[in-house]
Amino acid sequence: MKQLGEVFSKLEIESANDFLTTIVPLEPLRDEKNSFEGVGQKYDQAFNGSLMRHGKYSDCEFEDVKFVGTVGNNTILRNCKLHNCTFENANFIYSDFSHSELSITSHSNRFDFGDFSQARIINSEMEASTFRECYFQNSKIEKSGFNQCEFTNSTFKNCSFKKLDLSMVSLDFCEFYKPVFCDVILPFFGILNIVNGFEQIVTQKEVLFKPASSDYLVKSDDYIDNIRLLKPIFFCEHNFLALANIYAFDGETENTYATIFHGLEYACKEKNFSLIRQLCRFASINNYFNLNQLKSFYEFLENNIDVKQLEYVEYRNYLNELYIAKSLLIDCPFNRDIIEVKVKTNFNHSDVAKLAETFRVINTTIEKYAPDSNNHIVVRHNSPVDITLVISDNIYVLYLVFLALQLIFSKSFNGIEKIQSIIKNRHEIKLQKLEEQLKKLEIEKLKNELDNSKNHNSILLPSDFNNISYIVKTANDLPNELRRL
Repeated sequence: MKQLGEVFSKLEIESANDFLTTIVPLEPLRDEKNSFEGVGQKYDQAFNGSLMRHGKYSDCEFEDVKFVGTVGNNTILRNCKLHNCTFENANFIYSDFSHSELSITSHSNRFDFGDFSQARIINSEMEASTFRECYFQNSKIEKSGFNQCEFTNSTFKNCSFKKLDLSMVSLDFCEFYKPVFCDVILPFFGILNIVNGFEQIVTQKEVLFKPASSDYLVKSDDYIDNIRLLKPIFFCEHNFLALANIYAFDGETENTYATIFHGLEYACKEKNFSLIRQLCRFASINNYFNLNQLKSFYEFLENNIDVKQLEYVEYRNYLNELYIAKSLLIDCPFNRDIIEVKVKTNFNHSDVAKLAETFRVINTTIEKYAPDSNNHIVVRHNSPVDITLVISDNIYVLYLVFLALQLIFSKSFNGIEKIQSIIKNRHEIKLQKLEEQLKKLEIEKLKNELDNSKNHNSILLPSDFNNISYIVKTANDLPNELRRL
């Protein structure tokens, strides 16, 4: 028997491949010849897209290629052109179609969790296909047909939609940021179930609204009057997200707040955990409520479900949604940028003096540079101690906090120098605000203070800290170099 880590010989691989062909005669060996990778290549109907697994293609052209039954999850088709291609009963979840142009026919496919940034979907026919939790940024969807397709929980940022009938599409719980519509029909009721962007959509002139089950068609100006008349129906049907969107559009903040509360109460009673998440997302993403109101939603969720009456799976789902609700309502509300700073120390949790001084430094830094942020600290009593600080605020403020902590804990200026170098080398990215924030650190002054402190005894020493690093989650694009230092 082979030991872990040993390499198989060419003969052993060929023997295994011979056996594989008895199981799946049409499946090729995944060698260099059949690696399903390409750069700058052209493919036609001779390319068997049905056999592709985890393909990696960039700057390629696909013409009249069929992807039937393809297990194509995690496939990369970046900056590619797919013309007259057919997708049928295929799985392309977690795939990358960014910067690509798609003119395709799709039937019963899954594109969930896909990246369609900078993509252009034109002259395509989509039927019974899902695009759940996909990401569209600066994307264009034009002159295409969509029938019984689903975009649930997807995000659309700065996207344009032109000459489309989306009345048979599910847009439940989607987020829209600065969309542009031209000659587009949207689902009459479905658009009320988005969690962000309702006002941006219904105030556009070249939009019509149509129910999936009738030929009733209404312009955006009349649409608002229509749905106001239907508020009693939405209340009877427990469609609290629709009611919240209408009240928020009309500026009725108190009614919006009450509606979310009623929705959470109903969701707790009916054990409708998916509704809990979407109502919390709506409350968190939009700026309709203050922090105390968001906190009241979370406290209600904590105290208004009788966990003793839950089945095991229900209890597990409740705990999961409660964790997500805490993140949305307490830890990181308002769709702010988030930074997670990890501090690895060289002292034990029993060293109370050093631990207390570390907390004092963190809290003082936050009060000085990010007084309006939401933040929390997690301490892992490992030996030595690990500290995780999570802060949500503007991205420039977050970098400022990290750099200040790095100066204090490690007496290092590497982070500042690296970020300054990135700014200098990426002129096309507008980071002037970050550069201005860096100046607030008064680097020379801090350097002098640190030099002077070397002559005095201090509770915290550079040797007390092994490493300080961060990872960020931003609402908008961020240069790769700034994601982690």
